Amino acid sequence: REPRQECTQAERAAGAAVAGAAAATAYGVALATDAEDLAEDLEALPRTVPRCLLLLRCWATIAHQYKQLPDQPNPDLLSRTHTRCARRLLRLCRQQGGIYVKAGQLASMHSAVPDEYREVLSSLHDEARPLPFRSVRHTIHREFGTHIEDLFAEFDREPKAAASLAQVHRARLCDGREVAVKVQHAGVATQINADLLAFRLVQLLGRVLFRQAASDQAFSWLIPELEHNLERELDFLNEFKNSQKCRQRTRHPGVRVPEFYADFCTKRVATMEWVQGCKVTDEEGIRALGLEPKAVARLISEAYSEQIFVHGFLHGDAHPGNFLVRAVEEEEEGHKVLRAELVLLDHGLYFQLDPATQKNYSDLWMALVTGDKRRAAEVSGRVAGPAAAEVLPAVLHPQALGEPPVSRQRTKALRKKHGIHTPRLFSKFLSTLPPDLIQAYRAQAMTSNLALRYGWGNGSWLRMTAKYAREGRLRAGGERDSAWQRLWVGACLMRLEVYLCVMQGMRVCEHWLRASLQPL
Repeated sequence: REPRQECTQAERAAGAAVAGAAAATAYGVALATDAEDLAEDLEALPRTVPRCLLLLRCWATIAHQYKQLPDQPNPDLLSRTHTRCARRLLRLCRQQGGIYVKAGQLASMHSAVPDEYREVLSSLHDEARPLPFRSVRHTIHREFGTHIEDLFAEFDREPKAAASLAQVHRARLCDGREVAVKVQHAGVATQINADLLAFRLVQLLGRVLFRQAASDQAFSWLIPELEHNLERELDFLNEFKNSQKCRQRTRHPGVRVPEFYADFCTKRVATMEWVQGCKVTDEEGIRALGLEPKAVARLISEAYSEQIFVHGFLHGDAHPGNFLVRAVEEEEEGHKVLRAELVLLDHGLYFQLDPATQKNYSDLWMALVTGDKRRAAEVSGRVAGPAAAEVLPAVLHPQALGEPPVSRQRTKALRKKHGIHTPRLFSKFLSTLPPDLIQAYRAQAMTSNLALRYGWGNGSWLRMTAKYAREGRLRAGGERDSAWQRLWVGACLMRLEVYLCVMQGMRVCEHWLRASLQPL
């Protein structure tokens, strides 16, 4: 097409994005149910157009970067372009906050996103901009019809934590109980509606300018997944119900779910017990508590394995920022000892695994651990069709998921061998899988990476996974393993452990040889 015609169509789409987002906010204003709703929506309206313009500017710059690439760019050039564009996107997310941070967090955990984007955007898990205290005071007064001073004996003005949708303040109830009060950002729902529409219109703009490459758009999943997740996360009463269900189903003695106080919970405010702890990624903080990081890695791995294989109620926001670890003193054989306790936070998003998917996933892991390729292919085909029979075992194989570390070259070679080497192809493959299974895979990837970081061996992680997979299969109605089968599983695990140890030793030797051969 002619350059001017293409530009004109792009200008029209850009104008539509700005006008459409403003219209979405105006529509939210029209639907306001009371004066306070209207005030919040009107406050969000002036921010909408500037936010859309910043989004369009960022998108246009990134689009220009990729338009300048040759048809077949070399891997180094493509990687540098990915990194440069990811940093620009990171700056936009930090500047805009809210749903932009949420979208960046979601993209950083999705396997279809290029590694460079995932690495850069992962920093968003620890970043969010808090709102001023007057906004918090207004929201609490609106939800409870009274002032903060009437509800709480003490209330810290400075938040202890801030996220993309809410922030947490430390407070004390009138009866002396110490609590954490999670307050939703004022006007966030209206702003989200406008931002989502802007995202959709920018996506449409991409199809206009990249018509020939439209089939290679790999991120169409992002907006529907955002909408689906945000609908549940914005309702704090839903989080209250999820926390109750999680507490009832969790059997692991080292896992704690903070208690919510129903009389102080609404759709926009959640009040729960205050639990002091440090982040699971804070190695120095963990050691300062008198705990071993390896014990923490094992604990979080066991907690997620119980959710995936045993009761199937899976925490849907698997990133380290949603967990705390604390030291608990216990008596053991007349001596006081410290053990780690994992505190689960942010219960807004959960997935109830389908029983059939849960059983198939348990069967698949047992087949992978024992090296039964035929059984692994059979179960994979049953889960996601014939195309997954070869691909899924390769993606989930212990040597691919648990080997420290999996190099980018090896990952790319593996995906290319199985026809999922581009973001579009991998995204297309993931779309054939049950969403429950994808969430389980994300959680396992997070726990295995943490285990590797803290030196909890691959063999130990695999043995733990096999233990819970076997229990999950039994709970789903499978036959109890005979003594011979248990011995066989143990032997297969030992073989895997030896293989992984040898491979790790060979990599250490290779690294040492390369370092020693370098000229001084």
